[in-house]
Amino acid sequence: MHFVSFQESDLQKPILVTEGALKAETVQYYRPDFDIIANAGVCCSHSEIIEKCRFRSVIIAFDNDYFSNIYVARAIFKIAQALLVDSHKFKFFRQISVLSWNLSFKGIDDALLNNSTLNFLSLKDWFCSLSSEFQYILNNQFSTQKIFTN
Repeated sequence: MHFVSFQESDLQKPILVTEGALKAETVQYYRPDFDIIANAGVCCSHSEIIEKCRFRSVIIAFDNDYFSNIYVARAIFKIAQALLVDSHKFKFFRQISVLSWNLSFKGIDDALLNNSTLNFLSLKDWFCSLSSEFQYILNNQFSTQKIFTN
């Protein structure tokens, strides 16, 4: 995991989770209002991320190909679900958003470098933005109702 300008004591500052140190450094340059955690890939270090994000709002900013790549969509869903379980376990409310941007830019670094508008989606809005095929797959692999009732 890679941390950029990360202060565990600042519980008001949201944490943005992205892929790769270079993307994290780019986000920090353009959006210093976030603490940044980067992992080596969408399926890596989830338990460590959950622990570091405890008691904080989280913005998931994995690559924008979750519309076409079920592995990215699944990873977003898995980490969001784990974040919700953690907030229930430790009895706190956590805001979780998924960041999206213009589909012509895969990574958040490219989106920021090209001044693309960033859209903060609730988990429910993010899920509804997926194709019916991806929704079907996620519904069959996870208990999606629990994620949207929180």
